[in-house]
Amino acid sequence: MGGRLDGKIAVITGGASGIGKASAERFIAEGAHVVMGDLETGRGEAMAQYYGPKLAFRTTDVKNEADIKALIDLAAERHGLPSRTIRSKRSRQRRSTMSCIYTCARLCSA
Repeated sequence: MGGRLDGKIAVITGGASGIGKASAERFIAEGAHVVMGDLETGRGEAMAQYYGPKLAFRTTDVKNEADIKALIDLAAERHGLPSRTIRSKRSRQRRSTMSCIYTCARLCSA
């Protein structure tokens, strides 16, 4: 199955449930490879097992810059630099969230 996102790589945080999960599923259905991070390890690993090579999972805290870097590194190692990044969980600390988004943007464009 493929579609509009064939050959694209998406990094999605908060992907184990809700909008993040729906986004990951849609991206996969459209042909993208998804690298997903979430604190819900059990759900994330179950999705990775279900989707096989189309979805890689890493336990990730978006408030931790090292976790975000490791998630981007996982994407780059498996597929190349991401084409898209999606942050679907809202952090209680706006400053940390903005730092996370800046870090993703900086690493993806490097």
